[in-house]
Amino acid sequence: MQRFCPKCGKDIEENIDGFCIDCYLEDHEILTIPVFDIYYCSVCESYTYANKIYKNKQLLEKELLKHIKLKHLEDAKPSLQIVIDDQKKEYFSEVTVRFLINNKIKKIKQTQKTNYKKEICVACSRVAGNYYTSIIQLRFDNKNLQEQILPSIRKRIQKIVHDYNKKQKDLKNQINIVKEKTEKGGVDIYINEQSHAQRIVQNLSKNKNAYDQKYSKTLMGVHKNGKKKFRYTFCIHYKDD
Repeated sequence: MQRFCPKCGKDIEENIDGFCIDCYLEDHEILTIPVFDIYYCSVCESYTYANKIYKNKQLLEKELLKHIKLKHLEDAKPSLQIVIDDQKKEYFSEVTVRFLINNKIKKIKQTQKTNYKKEICVACSRVAGNYYTSIIQLRFDNKNLQEQILPSIRKRIQKIVHDYNKKQKDLKNQINIVKEKTEKGGVDIYINEQSHAQRIVQNLSKNKNAYDQKYSKTLMGVHKNGKKKFRYTFCIHYKDD
């Protein structure tokens, strides 16, 4: 039996609730796409959304897809792509929805503007400004011991940093070693965050030559939210077997 769309009157083979697909989509809000505020860092080529930093566009799109609202279509599978065209100054989200109707796969597309801005991310800004909150002091009983085991300690620290950062989707959560400074009896390693310094110290303390740990903190001021700002110092002493 031939069917007609009750709204536009055209012949229809595929329908949703008796209406042709075009009329149904016109009268029903299938997709809700928010206007996303996205920042791009040209230094590390990361993207920031809602104060979280994403290493690449694929991770960002995976996150943004969670904010797409879909109604009325069962078993529909949406996908999202952020389109960035600097030449035309066009920035938008393009959502494609694939759904099954009368045993045939159909798809619809909808776009929404995106607020896009180039801005150095917090992580890169802190690196450029040599931002750190903690110092790990490595101290050795003698020069010979330092020359013997410091290279392996450095490699251990590099592995800790590499393994941890590889798992982090948000670049703000990554460990950043700001600098290393030679001091009497050893070296000082400057770390961006206290929790990262603690993670490294806990691992280094398992070394058979480590025999003593000390911890201290110094008040450096007050944050904008009124919370006290501290600088933390962790010291590990190493001795001969």
